[in-house]
Amino acid sequence: MKRPSTNFLVIIAIILFACENVEYDPDQVFTVEEFYDYCDTKHTACGELVHNDGDSIRVKGEIRDVNYFPEQNKFFLYQPGTSQEVQIYVLADSFQIFTLIDFLKSESPGAACQVILKGIVETYDTPTLSNCSVGVVLNLFSVDDVFENGASSD
Repeated sequence: MKRPSTNFLVIIAIILFACENVEYDPDQVFTVEEFYDYCDTKHTACGELVHNDGDSIRVKGEIRDVNYFPEQNKFFLYQPGTSQEVQIYVLADSFQIFTLIDFLKSESPGAACQVILKGIVETYDTPTLSNCSVGVVLNLFSVDDVFENGASSD
């Protein structure tokens, strides 16, 4: 049996190292589409967590009047110009968060409200009769994590 060449082993080691150490800039702001790409739910099996479950992530998008449910402490953040969305759960500070969002929405009635949200990624499973898929939501805990129109989110 032949021994693998040193170059081949080095290349494999580099690939494995690069794949295992995916890092992001904590100041990075993802679009809704980039958020899903980064969470990589397509390569996560049911019962497993996405690699960034529990991480604090910033996502920008728009809040529309449809799928906005303050009484249920949830709403959807949309990729502008598309129907792609991420579900947002408000787990603390709900009165203050929805009061702020309602104020931002009132500044341009009928138009979508552009925001950046900073929240915690949470993985969930969606079993069906014949399959199971993995999804992610963003959990909000503070009114200080809601920013208008790309304003600074430090």
